[in-house]
Amino acid sequence: MRYIENKDNVDIDWALTLQATSPLTKAYDIKKCIKLIDKDIDSIVSVREGNECHPMYLNIKKGKYLKPFQQNIKLTRRQDINPTIYKFNDSIFLKKKNNFKQ
Repeated sequence: MRYIENKDNVDIDWALTLQATSPLTKAYDIKKCIKLIDKDIDSIVSVREGNECHPMYLNIKKGKYLKPFQQNIKLTRRQDINPTIYKFNDSIFLKKKNNFKQ
């Protein structure tokens, strides 16, 4: 960023990273992230609903057996889980310049 700022005599405030492993990222989604920029935040990431990996569906290993990660829960259909949980989709990362190591 410093190189570009010096070479082109510009001041970069934010940097956008698009992952090569997400080639189907839409311009619409990038624009939505950019519209979220305001003075109170310093980074934006793209997410998707992640109810299929909700803790109620996770297990931990106890000895040679799997036990529920959360005890005493009522199993629920994924579409009925409240609140909806979100998971990074590793597609779009938007950060203020001062959040990068200099």
